[in-house]
Amino acid sequence: ASKLGAEIHTLVPIEGCEDQVFTANPTFCGLHPETKEKIAVLAQMKHPSRRREVDAHARWFRSRGYRVNELPQIAKGFEGGGDAIWHPDGRRIWGGYGFRSGLDAYGPLSRIFQTEVITLHLVDERFYHLDTCLVALDCNTAIACRSAFDEVSWTRIRAGFSDLIEVSAEDASRFMVCNAVAWAGRDIVLQAGAAEVVRALRTRGFEVHEVETGEYIKSGGSVYCLKNWVW
Repeated sequence: ASKLGAEIHTLVPIEGCEDQVFTANPTFCGLHPETKEKIAVLAQMKHPSRRREVDAHARWFRSRGYRVNELPQIAKGFEGGGDAIWHPDGRRIWGGYGFRSGLDAYGPLSRIFQTEVITLHLVDERFYHLDTCLVALDCNTAIACRSAFDEVSWTRIRAGFSDLIEVSAEDASRFMVCNAVAWAGRDIVLQAGAAEVVRALRTRGFEVHEVETGEYIKSGGSVYCLKNWVW
């Protein structure tokens, strides 16, 4: 990522937090669409072993001038940037629910950012976070796995992107191609090996950077899970 011009920040490792590398989950961060205030919303993690990560994220973001918000207690939790994804225009949020986050998280999240949240129901347990089955590459283009969503949600995704690259459940689970990162609307970083998806991206003019994240995939995450966007 640094080779593409990204500035990298790191957190101090916490002993016993085996999944701390998946920094997308403990918070959901962004800019208020109108005021541009920096905001970090704390997650409510499903697994107790990950809950200490949330406090570490809260301290980090407060120290850098973010307004840190807590949601009201959500029945099915809220797993931050794993299930809440900004549309590239920065004016709406895609919100996944069903396995790790509850639908009732998104009313409060919408009010905090004062922006629309488009909710998507996840129905395939292989794709337990939204970032495992949908990635927005730019305002018009996305990669998504059809089997991960119910019919209503798939209709919402198709309406939201004029160019939708539909991928198989095999590519979405084995190579986690929907867990890619799009940088500056041109460079795409993703797990190596999904030749068909790479061809589709290059045909559209994207620069593709294949990396090896196989050890992380064993724990259910890849490129997107390993970062949290900051402003």
